[in-house]
Amino acid sequence: MLRTLLVGLVFSFVASAAPAAGQQPTPVWEYLGQRAACLAAQLPPLPQSADAWDKQRAELTGRLQTELGLPEREPMQATVLGCKSAGDLAIEDVAFHWAERVVACGTVIRLQQADGPQPAVVVTPDWLGHYTFRAYRSFVEQLARTGVLVLVIDDPRTGRRQSSYAGLYATAAAAGMPAAGIQVFDALRAFDYLQTRADVDAGKIGIAGLGEGALRAYLAAALEPRFQFVIAVAGTTTYQSLAQAVAAGHATANPSAFVSDILSWTDMDRLAACIVPRPLLIAGGAGRWPAEGEQAVLRTLRTLYALYQAEDRIRVVPGHVVDDMTPYADAVVPWLTAGVLPALKNSAVPPAACGEPAELDFRVMGYLQRRIENNVASRQGEPLTQATWTAHRQAIAAWLRSIVAGGASSVLDDQVVDTAESGDVVVEQLALGVDDAFRCPAVLVRPAAGGGKCAGIVLSHDDRQSYAAARITEAARRLAASGYWVIVPEHASVHPQSLQPLAAAETPRFYGDEAHRLYGPADAVGRPPLALRVAENLAAFRYLASRAEVDAAQIVLAGAGLGGVDACLAALLEERIAGVAAVDLTTWRDWSLHVAPGELHFFHVMPYLPSLLSVTDLDCAYAALAPRPSVIVRLTEGWPRSGFEQVAARSAAVYGLLQAEDALQTLGPRDLTDEREAAAPAGVRKQLLATARTLVPTPPTPGLVGTLDELKSRATVDSAAGLIWLVAEMSGYEQEFAGDGYRLQTWSFFNDNRDSQKGRALTPLIFRKQGAGYELTGIGKARTNAGTGLQTFEFEPTAGTDEVGDGYFFGWYDGDAAGSPNSGVVEFGPVPDARMTILTGDGQMSDQRVQLGRTYRTQSEFPRQYSIMAVSKKP
Repeated sequence: MLRTLLVGLVFSFVASAAPAAGQQPTPVWEYLGQRAACLAAQLPPLPQSADAWDKQRAELTGRLQTELGLPEREPMQATVLGCKSAGDLAIEDVAFHWAERVVACGTVIRLQQADGPQPAVVVTPDWLGHYTFRAYRSFVEQLARTGVLVLVIDDPRTGRRQSSYAGLYATAAAAGMPAAGIQVFDALRAFDYLQTRADVDAGKIGIAGLGEGALRAYLAAALEPRFQFVIAVAGTTTYQSLAQAVAAGHATANPSAFVSDILSWTDMDRLAACIVPRPLLIAGGAGRWPAEGEQAVLRTLRTLYALYQAEDRIRVVPGHVVDDMTPYADAVVPWLTAGVLPALKNSAVPPAACGEPAELDFRVMGYLQRRIENNVASRQGEPLTQATWTAHRQAIAAWLRSIVAGGASSVLDDQVVDTAESGDVVVEQLALGVDDAFRCPAVLVRPAAGGGKCAGIVLSHDDRQSYAAARITEAARRLAASGYWVIVPEHASVHPQSLQPLAAAETPRFYGDEAHRLYGPADAVGRPPLALRVAENLAAFRYLASRAEVDAAQIVLAGAGLGGVDACLAALLEERIAGVAAVDLTTWRDWSLHVAPGELHFFHVMPYLPSLLSVTDLDCAYAALAPRPSVIVRLTEGWPRSGFEQVAARSAAVYGLLQAEDALQTLGPRDLTDEREAAAPAGVRKQLLATARTLVPTPPTPGLVGTLDELKSRATVDSAAGLIWLVAEMSGYEQEFAGDGYRLQTWSFFNDNRDSQKGRALTPLIFRKQGAGYELTGIGKARTNAGTGLQTFEFEPTAGTDEVGDGYFFGWYDGDAAGSPNSGVVEFGPVPDARMTILTGDGQMSDQRVQLGRTYRTQSEFPRQYSIMAVSKKP
């Protein structure tokens, strides 16, 4: 299913021969690390006086406020959801107003019997942090027993606030409020809440953070000067060193630790120094990140604290524990209670006003989606005239150019790495100059025989593919055999034969989310993954246009899924591109509403650019190709159909406005026929139809899930017991039972592990998609594994129905639904263009209960192919 885009952009170039100039292209990881160092080196020197630093600090905090896209801090509303005793402590579950109607939540830990208002500390958590976790609980309870009230904020991806990990990151970035901004705003609103409590001394509030929470503590304290002190545990570093370490695979970091393009204007040492001369304790250094980052921060801090003659206000506590605050409590508590707090003045300000929230909406994702819809609605209300459209198109192009160019003033030369003839085509391996420090591998496929100038095609593959993927290889060779020169820029991919492999064989990830370590460094250095794909397409176009054998006026771009997105964006920036064919399209609005909530992990390069919706949506980007010829194709499966319809409607309106209606062809998957291509006039339009035909895969057979070819021995079975699996995607297609009026008859699986797994039970299930969930509509008879290989059974419903069709999916339960769970039976292996979903009724993975009529939600997804299929027929 091209809706789910497996991520791309981690590169190690592989070639069969050295480049002509004897120089290998720089792998993208090395490129990102070098770019981080280069940007950091270009930052201005530190000021030499306190006055000069005060001026620079004001500029930095103003820019930070803008880049984080923070909402207004509205009047506070809060409530205590529950309170319990823990010895001498009171533990309060609290909710406090965040923005609009959304509330944040956390845990207040305080003495039950306190003598007047207490000092307070806001704790910003590491990834998925919560007060009950070992990393925080002992530390904050020890601090609370000294008379300090502590508020531990719930991470926005856990507890009541639970949002999808990758989906929240992408939606926030495109909405103009990066995930780092969400968590910084959490801390600011936590401060506002503490200001309303009568048991808190408003003049003695500080902030502490662990790991990535330490970075956010620095940022929040920079923006809120009323935070009187900062405690950073195992997370002090620079973005330069963090980006370099993550890119090199020497450290891990949640992408939301980063701020987009931050290294173009500052680094964390200067942002941390915005707290000068307030007291600061750094414990555990950089934590899991390189020590060089901590040392750089300390050098800057000491230089600037010295300007205020306040060097004694920094305390550094060494240590090597990275995921726990407790080992540092013995140093933090006396520093705070004996040194810092007594030096602070008690506040005479009465508690701020605080109302009661009308509702408890914890969904940060909902706020971001409304922000996106508001941005879209504000543009849709404008009348469409040639003047307004021209101005909007120019604004889109200018903004996009600033994102894609990456600040490079020149590009490396292109190189031919290898050339080989294969039948009636010639295949060249290339290294294309993308900017002044990076080359992208590419494959050129051209006719073996000459004969005048040829038309050219840049074929942009989806991020689960590469040139070596059967569908792309076949498309390129088929087009070359028809006389076209076809170039496939090798965008980074999880495909095992990619020339820019995303996955590292030596460090496999459990979830297969190899983009996890790409997004942060790429965004931080101003090279977001989608933008880099666009730049690679432009490099491919330039190379084709430079070849004497190619007619530069007849070069088109084409792609499917994400490849269609970056093809359109590249054509928007390069007017010489003659036309675009894009298969399976959407808008960012529809992606964020319908797809992003299910993006649990970084499986994909996602179809967004940071702050995209501050300027436009993808429908306008596609429409901006007018009046050049364009073919857009809707697949039966794919991204939300509503998004495609918006793209089609916007494009039709703009092409009509420019009196170029005939240049736009909006087609369904079965409209790309021999007859249509033959009837098209010679030239670009025929070229686009021919290209689009090669990209539209053969749809799955109605009523069938899986294929016989996939029923084979594989390396692994699941070890967890009682999992509920749903077959979501195989071979790039969503696996619903297409068609109507079918009944599930037989199902098959493969297990040849003999006695070691013989006797395990398996129960077939039927689900109907209901919004974001799946309703269980049919339970088949449980079967016992014989361990002999291919095994086929009748479905034989024991509860519910055997009816299937559009919107219905096949799944299974590891165990007997009427009895006990057991470990898995069906064999599987990792495959980039398949997607399997674990469903849950209670939030857990294993030991699920199978209940007819219940709606289950997605718990996890994996890029795996299971040896299973289901066959339905009409009565």
